[in-house]
Amino acid sequence: MTERLYSLLPEIYRTLDYQKNEPLRALLQVLESEYNVVSQDIGRLYGDWFIETCDEWVVPYIADLLGIKGVRADGSVSLRAYVANTIGYRRRKGTALVIEEIARDLFAHPAKVQEFEFLLAHTQHMNHLRLDRLATMEIRSADICREVDTAFDQSMHLAEVGLIETGQAYFNQPNIGVSVWRVESHAVERGNAFKLAPNQFTFDPFGRTIPIYSPQMPPLDSFEPTTEKDVVEPLSARIMDNELRAIRAGVPELDGVYFGNNPVFEIYLNGSPTSVDPTNIYVADLSVFRAPPPPVNPGDPILVAVDPKLGLIATQTGVVNTVKVSYHFGTPGKIGGGYASSDVDLSTPLEEVFSVTSIAEIQQAFLNWDSLSYPNLRLTLDTSDTLTGTIVLSGTNTNIVLEAGANQRPALIGNIQTNAGSCPASVTVRGLWIKGHVQTAKPLKSLAIHDVTLVVTGSPSIVTADDSEDLEIDVQRCKLGACHLDSAIVGASFSNSVIHRLNGISISDRLGGSGPALTLNRCTVFGEVRVKEVDLCSESIVIGLVNADRIQTGCVRFSWLPLASRAPRRFYCQPNLEVDSLKAKNPSWPATQLSTAATLATYPRLESKDPDAVAYAQLGKGCPAAVAKGAENEGEMGVWNFLNEQERISNFLNAMDEYLRFGLEVGLIKRT
Repeated sequence: MTERLYSLLPEIYRTLDYQKNEPLRALLQVLESEYNVVSQDIGRLYGDWFIETCDEWVVPYIADLLGIKGVRADGSVSLRAYVANTIGYRRRKGTALVIEEIARDLFAHPAKVQEFEFLLAHTQHMNHLRLDRLATMEIRSADICREVDTAFDQSMHLAEVGLIETGQAYFNQPNIGVSVWRVESHAVERGNAFKLAPNQFTFDPFGRTIPIYSPQMPPLDSFEPTTEKDVVEPLSARIMDNELRAIRAGVPELDGVYFGNNPVFEIYLNGSPTSVDPTNIYVADLSVFRAPPPPVNPGDPILVAVDPKLGLIATQTGVVNTVKVSYHFGTPGKIGGGYASSDVDLSTPLEEVFSVTSIAEIQQAFLNWDSLSYPNLRLTLDTSDTLTGTIVLSGTNTNIVLEAGANQRPALIGNIQTNAGSCPASVTVRGLWIKGHVQTAKPLKSLAIHDVTLVVTGSPSIVTADDSEDLEIDVQRCKLGACHLDSAIVGASFSNSVIHRLNGISISDRLGGSGPALTLNRCTVFGEVRVKEVDLCSESIVIGLVNADRIQTGCVRFSWLPLASRAPRRFYCQPNLEVDSLKAKNPSWPATQLSTAATLATYPRLESKDPDAVAYAQLGKGCPAAVAKGAENEGEMGVWNFLNEQERISNFLNAMDEYLRFGLEVGLIKRT
């Protein structure tokens, strides 16, 4: 601590204070601590004068000073960029680029504006030819054909009649379309490709056919329109093939879409430290496997065929044993493995930390661990390799954390188990991709699974031992399959997670009976839930029936679950609210008709129910507002509530009242 106040005293008083054991110094130290608090607060107040440096809670007040109406910020959606640029937007009001920039600010994703008036084919007059509005498309151009019905469409269309707000029609004179890409991409650096067969590999470490995505680009500056290389979407085979042909011809683009300064993917063969040169990469449809022709001479470079749509790699026969890849995968948000939350600090006192890269090193770490002196063990996987085998966690009455290292995305083909003979007190698994299950043994007391993807297979993702009466389970931000949880455990809590089903059931005990007391918070569950009781089900979607043995306690709020479910009292839930509304309008309808009509009117429409799809569990086009805006914060129910998509949409449409020219209509088009 500094002694700024004490040093300002005259020397005579400091001398007298020293002679009396410095009580004045002690008093001024206390005053100085409070002075520092006030000084820092004054510094923050100065920063709050400017939109670039102010605290988030100040942004709405600055917006009010600028007369910004119709947009709101509840702390989860920032308006900083929009407020900072408002004066510039007003100066350029009426231009398409302003609408595009506003969409980028409010959605925090790339956006592209299309003025459909200029994409309408015109009947030609001999005295007034419009050569840019021809009704016939130039089918000789592969690029123009590829861009049809995309955000970068250049072809002419006939006029459509309908409302652009509801997606009934787009191509008409008053219509402005704003395309938004809702997917973000994340990088995997030098991960193991999965070997499907000789000479055939997948980018995905588990052998799934998943498309490769373009990288996340830095935000565009003002006055810069969005181009194809700025958006996050699956790689286009046509663009990739054009660039690779140009590279082989010796005329590469200096800043190409895919193979400019930062290639969208890199392939490393047989442990080589250097990636395959783009001149030796070819684009191919590998839905029917075809290996490139074998090399003519031993020293010839190895040719590689890539299918970006399926994420497949084909190599020449007999020359490749192992493949590593750097690429990008797509996801609507940070749910599942691949990105452990950096804002969570799990470090504890008396902790021993080991950096490991293989299962053998994990087992060696247990041998080297001094569990008596350090009852807390942290195993950090500092690798993006694929580990194969079972990880057994042991150490009586200890606390073990198994996590992915910084900027690493390790994968495990195998199971994680606790040692029954030497069981730890608590286990935390964080940031991994796992094709297998997590299995507990007695007397484990705490199991935490955070930011993990447990790939859906033909077996459950979490299995607990029988009679685990002391065990508590906490699952956060995970994608996983069915869970077999013993009814004796203290309870299981799932938040911001997606739970798939096995034989139609998502949560039950090992034999299909009732599981433990359950808490669901902002989750999407695809199967039936069988539990002793539901302590809380909040802002969740449960597609299957909920069957709770005890319904006198607990609460279900702002959620969707079938009407036939046996669940605790419901508060602002669907389809119950819809039943009440229909009953008030149609008092003569029988109960079965009310139930059927309410279920059909509110049933969640999802983009995909495939657990391997990028849009897994995402609400789709035409999803009823009862679900899309049915959460407590007026956002969507289910796992993707934290994205605040409905609030962003509302903010954008309200902002258009100020910036859209009279007579024009705007519509949002969700491209991903």
